[in-house]
Amino acid sequence: MPASPFQPPKTEVVDARQIVDSRPQTVRLASQLVLAAFAIGLVRLFSDLDILRAEDADLQAVFPFIVVAILVTITLCLIYMTHQGRNWARWALLAYFILGWYPAAEAAMSMSVSERSTLDWSLDLVITSMELIAAWLLFTGSSAKWFVRHRRSHTEA
Repeated sequence: MPASPFQPPKTEVVDARQIVDSRPQTVRLASQLVLAAFAIGLVRLFSDLDILRAEDADLQAVFPFIVVAILVTITLCLIYMTHQGRNWARWALLAYFILGWYPAAEAAMSMSVSERSTLDWSLDLVITSMELIAAWLLFTGSSAKWFVRHRRSHTEA
């Protein structure tokens, strides 16, 4: 029996952007949180460094910049690879967070409350919270399902 001319066609309406990019919004949000937390950490680091005010540019003054450049590169590469659906990059990003939380927690425990300003404590709390939320977003819900589907599609190809 032919379709009635009075009935609308039974096709799904799909956003063209959704066809091209099936990456869940939670992966994007997690990446944005990681970048924002990293930016806050960089601003805090450079505001704490007395090296920027140093008059002589010896190796000790340049070393923090080299370390920061390496960390920026690692962070951006991990976020990019996570956006590509690489499951190992998601796990590496989690390990990267944990490696960053350990020294921060150790420093917080070793310093007395009077040695650190309220701003320092607040920024540490904000950065850690952002990274925790990003990790939670990457390992739960639609993100976790997307990484599993993406991994299966690459292993079958």
